[in-house]
Amino acid sequence: MVNLQCPNCGTSGIENVVSGNSVRKSKDGDIRFHIVYCMLCGYIYGVFGKIETTM
Repeated sequence: MVNLQCPNCGTSGIENVVSGNSVRKSKDGDIRFHIVYCMLCGYIYGVFGKIETTM
């Protein structure tokens, strides 16, 4: 198992990696991105597009 460690502050553990919705929204008010970041220092691991399913 991989031990995830923040490259910025050095803290380790998956419990310190969180995701949240982007602050900016599209013109129609939808949230388009999720941001994955370190809860302690704010280092951004990545930005991912929101997955939408249509039926």
